[in-house]
Amino acid sequence: MHHRALMCWLNWELHRACSQLSQQSYEALTEALAYDPKNAELWYNRSSASRFTSRFGQSLRDIEHAIELNTRSELTEQLTKELRSCRKMAEASIYHRRLDHFII
Repeated sequence: MHHRALMCWLNWELHRACSQLSQQSYEALTEALAYDPKNAELWYNRSSASRFTSRFGQSLRDIEHAIELNTRSELTEQLTKELRSCRKMAEASIYHRRLDHFII
């Protein structure tokens, strides 16, 4: 039982650390985009950081922008996969927010 509690605590700490890093990454990428707004890879990376900070709508908008700006054929397939994933997460987030309004 002690081992199980330790594993739970370690998982929680890992989640908390990743969340903080993702927030810092989101802020740094937002700043970088102010200087280089046509960089598809920055938009792609901010989409990932957005997802890890539960900004699902922002993540979807960022990946769509990355796709619009992308000029590298080797990234096209990865961006398309990410777009599908971001759409699913944004739709699920909207669905769950609607359910929250009905819960008393």
